[in-house]
Amino acid sequence: MDISEIKDRDTLEAWLQGRSREDAVAIAARAALRVLPVYWQWSLTERAREVGLTALPVLRSALTTCVAAVSATPEIKTVAAAATISTAVVTNRVADAVTAIADAAKAATNIRVADAAAAAADAATAATYASSPATGIPVFTAAAHGAAWRSILADCNGLEKGEDIFSLPLWRAGNHLEQVWRDVEVALARPENAPETWQFWRDWYAAMLDPIANPPNWKLYEQVALIGDDVWKDGPEAVAERLSDIEERGFPILDLQRELGDKAMRLALQVERLQDVVPALSDDLLELRERFGKVEVQANSIDQNYSKASKTAESLLTHTANAIAQSKTTVDQRFGELLQEYEAKFQASLDAFHAANRIKAPVDLWSEKEKEHKSSRKIAFFGFVAGLIVIAAAIVWVGYTLLNPSENLVLALSPIGCEPVGHPELCKGFSFRGMILSGSVLTLLTLALWFTRIQMKQYLSERHLVLDARERRAFAQTYIGLIEEGDTSEDAQEQRALVYAALFRPSSDGIIKDEGGIDPSLTAALSKLLAGK
Repeated sequence: MDISEIKDRDTLEAWLQGRSREDAVAIAARAALRVLPVYWQWSLTERAREVGLTALPVLRSALTTCVAAVSATPEIKTVAAAATISTAVVTNRVADAVTAIADAAKAATNIRVADAAAAAADAATAATYASSPATGIPVFTAAAHGAAWRSILADCNGLEKGEDIFSLPLWRAGNHLEQVWRDVEVALARPENAPETWQFWRDWYAAMLDPIANPPNWKLYEQVALIGDDVWKDGPEAVAERLSDIEERGFPILDLQRELGDKAMRLALQVERLQDVVPALSDDLLELRERFGKVEVQANSIDQNYSKASKTAESLLTHTANAIAQSKTTVDQRFGELLQEYEAKFQASLDAFHAANRIKAPVDLWSEKEKEHKSSRKIAFFGFVAGLIVIAAAIVWVGYTLLNPSENLVLALSPIGCEPVGHPELCKGFSFRGMILSGSVLTLLTLALWFTRIQMKQYLSERHLVLDARERRAFAQTYIGLIEEGDTSEDAQEQRALVYAALFRPSSDGIIKDEGGIDPSLTAALSKLLAGK
């Protein structure tokens, strides 16, 4: 029957019919181990404590079944029968898990293939349900069922290839009960669950789960399986104490007479084999003599080849020594070059550091001046724009007033006593009051033009000074960069000298010139303003 045809309990039982008892027990034991955490988790609940149950009987049955699959001695078969458990107090998937372990123990005891197939089927059923973390209600997961059967098929395939499946990981299709086992580990680590009592069982299941990362100690497991029923009945603490004694003594709990009987049986088998082998020893001796002669000839040939190889090795050693010496010279030369390059770069960095420190204060000064000139430039531009607005408003007002003169304006510009209706002759002649008023308006307009011109020049000057401070700061960075290059040639020194001279050249205030104040003569002031002076 092909392994790919195994789908359920019946097909697995049909496949196992052609296998040995050990194979059937191994399949059943590993299937039961996969769902062992399901019962183990339930045994730590309040419901289990109320009925006085612990995981110890189930753990004993599972361990004994595994030992029976690896070492099927009469004593192990006997304790496997004694370790059979019941499922009367549990339900649902927990009952399926315990039933799987019980069926595996029956298979190890009764040598029934049907029990092994039943254990695998029950284990797959138990793995099919996983409790919801929020409600605790069992939830069906088809993926877990498929993973359980794929792991069983992987075990069957391993047996088909002659592998020891107990040396392979327990789950080979995704462990859908991994979180259950993690929860069990966390619960067993709590003080109220006596962690030291269950430490051996945690280590044992970890070895069964992944024997590659945690190699199992089958000799120790056999000793644990042979512990008497009276100790198991005394509870987990008594078993833990006996386990401690076993680990300290380091010898198996075996009956001395059984051990001697096994040794005697093995000795008798060896004697029988020797009796069969002795007649053939004479023929083997003759064959050995012939082979010895051939070996002696080959040894002489090897001796000759060895002398040739020695000469070749000496030649290779000589060439290797020369190559090493040449490489050492090259390495030393390259190391010297790298050292000089490093020293030059280090000195350049040091010079750049000192230069940066020397010009740090001027650079800070230029940065502050740039900020001050930017602020002054904004103020000057605002004053220039405000002056233009005032001049434009004054020109508009004057033009409007002249085009639409009011009676008061006409009287203000006319001579004193002017009455256009009654005495028009008095309106002729020079008006001193009109001259004073016109001159005042023109003077104010001149002052506004002068102020606007001064603000324009102030703005251009501040703009020039901002650019100058920015250039000096760029020159400083260029100067430091030239020093960092470490070039000591004459061209490099001339370049640095030019940058240094440009860096510390006298500052210019832009295009502002002395205005010389306002000319007291209105016509002179207008002439000077129109001439651009």
